Amino acid sequence: MRRRSVGVRQADEFFGKDLEAALSVDPALAIRVLEPLVTERRRARLRRIVDERLDSVTVLMDAPHDPHNGGAVVRSCDAFGVQRLHVVERCESFLVASTVARGTEQWVDVHRYRSAGDVLEKADTLMTGADGRVGLTFIDNSRLSLGPNSQMTLEKFTFNPTTQEGAFLTKLYRGTLAVISGHIAHSAQDAMQVQTRTTILGVRGTSFLVQIKE
Repeated sequence: MRRRSVGVRQADEFFGKDLEAALSVDPALAIRVLEPLVTERRRARLRRIVDERLDSVTVLMDAPHDPHNGGAVVRSCDAFGVQRLHVVERCESFLVASTVARGTEQWVDVHRYRSAGDVLEKADTLMTGADGRVGLTFIDNSRLSLGPNSQMTLEKFTFNPTTQEGAFLTKLYRGTLAVISGHIAHSAQDAMQVQTRTTILGVRGTSFLVQIKE
């Protein structure tokens, strides 16, 4: 019932259907045009808030259902200074209860995806902190596990489910990476590779651990 309650609104109503197009506008141009329209006091406050926003923290909400939860996550992001919220609309569209969000949805950038696989793109960098770990399972059933204080980049990933062929290249810059190969590694020699600053490892249907000590 909550998804049809009074005050529940579609994300498009808050963020607009053309959010990605809006975000593609040159920031310097937007600032140059809009900055003269605000007072010096307002300008100083906006600059202070922007400077306090976090880009080092990523928040991902998977398969949202309850709009009250959606509003709470948006409001929490704003409270902690997290600028971007990523939402995987696995089954249902992302809804926000305005009575919970209380206007904070105007200040948080929400990026929506149809599947979890759409979130991670080529050239994305994954980093973990001292207590952080992250595990990834790809559609070819390859599995990667990044340990604490680690950094890796997904340089290339293509996979054809029909032929079971593809290409997989990831680079490890520091820390530890555990690998369990999937269909891509079995499809051709060197189809799956892990690179470090000094070596290139060709994966052939196996599991192994790579560690780089600073």
